[in-house]
Amino acid sequence: MTHATAEEFIRYQSDALVLRLARFVWQMHIISAGLVVMVLWDWFSPVHLVVWAGWMSSFALLQACISFKGTQQSQRARPIREWGRWFDGTAVLLALGWGWLGFSLQPENEQLRAFIGFLIAGGIVTGTGTHNAHYRMLVVTLLLIVPAQAARVVIDQPGEAGLISGSMLMLFMGLMLGLGWVLHTFTRNGFALQWEKSRLADQLEVQAEQLRQARTAAEEANYAKSHFLAQASHDLRQPLHGIGLLVASLPDGSPDRSTNTTLLRVRRSLDGLARLFDSLLDVTLLDTGQTKLTAAPVALAPLLLAAHDIFRPAAADRSIDLRIVSTRAHVLVDADILSRIVHNLIANALQHSRADRIVVGVRRRGAQVYLEVWDNGRGIPDDQQRRIFRDFERVEIPLAPQTNETGLGLGLAIVARLAAHHGIEVSVRSNLGRGSCFAVGPLQPTTDERTEAKPALQHAAKPASPASGHVWIIDDDQDARTGMTALLEKWGHTYQAMPMWRREDKTSFAAPDLVITDMHLFAGHSGLDVAAEIRRAYGKHVAVILITADTAPTTRQQVLEAGHTLLHKPVRPGQLRAAILSELASRIPERVSTEPS
Repeated sequence: MTHATAEEFIRYQSDALVLRLARFVWQMHIISAGLVVMVLWDWFSPVHLVVWAGWMSSFALLQACISFKGTQQSQRARPIREWGRWFDGTAVLLALGWGWLGFSLQPENEQLRAFIGFLIAGGIVTGTGTHNAHYRMLVVTLLLIVPAQAARVVIDQPGEAGLISGSMLMLFMGLMLGLGWVLHTFTRNGFALQWEKSRLADQLEVQAEQLRQARTAAEEANYAKSHFLAQASHDLRQPLHGIGLLVASLPDGSPDRSTNTTLLRVRRSLDGLARLFDSLLDVTLLDTGQTKLTAAPVALAPLLLAAHDIFRPAAADRSIDLRIVSTRAHVLVDADILSRIVHNLIANALQHSRADRIVVGVRRRGAQVYLEVWDNGRGIPDDQQRRIFRDFERVEIPLAPQTNETGLGLGLAIVARLAAHHGIEVSVRSNLGRGSCFAVGPLQPTTDERTEAKPALQHAAKPASPASGHVWIIDDDQDARTGMTALLEKWGHTYQAMPMWRREDKTSFAAPDLVITDMHLFAGHSGLDVAAEIRRAYGKHVAVILITADTAPTTRQQVLEAGHTLLHKPVRPGQLRAAILSELASRIPERVSTEPS
């Protein structure tokens, strides 16, 4: 039952307490009445005794019914105010009976008088302990009982002895009323605290519900944001992928200088867009908790060489010397996360440092290993070295020459979040005008000399020497096929391009060493299914690279389980070439070893 005010709650709980305790008191009235009738049977008229006992027993039974019924109603959280009033009425009527006994039915035998006084005193003490929550009723009942008994004592004992006995009885009543008030106050305070606790619990429940609703709204908003980013990313990646491949396939040199300049700017813009999409993908995966950590022994040299192959064209466009320092270090790390960290650091150096040299290498500090990216560019002011790891923060150097390089300021923020997710740190040391050094670590070294075939899902190691092979391109986008075939021809590979492949086409084409297929082909066909069918037809040695604009974690997991390489659109030429060289280097020896000699 709900209560509007604290007073209503206290009154309700007081009624409930009195009714609950009264279930164990009503028997006292009946037993006491029976004992009185027995001891006084020879002293007073049986009629008077029977009437008095009937009075006491009847109202005691009525009080029992009221107490049990009222308690049942309180347990069901129903109103019980009327039951409390009825109980008070029966208590007053029973007090009249006890008062009449103390005044009218007093035998001349002193022992019997003491016995009756003991019964009345016991009832008063019991009532004070059980009925104090109804203090007004307690006062009325004591006034009906004790003064009558005291008056009888004064009448029967004239003089000083009677006055002293009567005064002692009145003093006893005062003590009982004082004790009752103390218990009444204590009980009310307890109920008041219970009310405050209940209100506080209600407030906490309301606040918890508000927090749940706010959290749900935030999660829905975050999901909507991620869904929007994923959908927008998917819709934009597809055309940019084709444009990027077509632009990358254009000849590097042209007699027209302005044409060369325009082409260089277009390539830089497309490269910046590709990095932007990679940043949005990283942010989405981090925000939605889809970046999984899988640590394993990894050789750093292939991972760094793969990054070099990816960023070498962009560095060449900017006339920057990008170097990788050879290393034999093996560390226990999630190769995919470390690869993304390295890529972001190199991209940041290319885009913002204005350096002419960038060096990537490994440094040992005692038993610890740190991966470092150095540049000899403009440097970073001391007061901005912490800010650059925040979202959308970019370095501002007063009086520095303006640049056309743009960015969202997410690259280093993503680096910091990826590193924190892996349990490592990213730090920076810099001097204005002399350059900067970004260090990632400490990385746990391992003596395991095994090198992972693919340091990440998206990028693999560069082989010792260039490898060429026969490559199939399966893509229903004509622009993507055209751009990719031009690049393959430029890189010295033979190829066969087609919008779709079916098993009945097996006799029409030469067996592939590598298949590059789009994830989502026309008519609902899946690149994964097509790759599986090609491997069943030509053998498991056929390497597969899947290209997609779909950033869903289920897609990444499916490709990982199938053992293929995954590239997200728009694919940069260096990224594509590194993946092709790695797959051909790892698969062609396997194919040769399985062919009959």
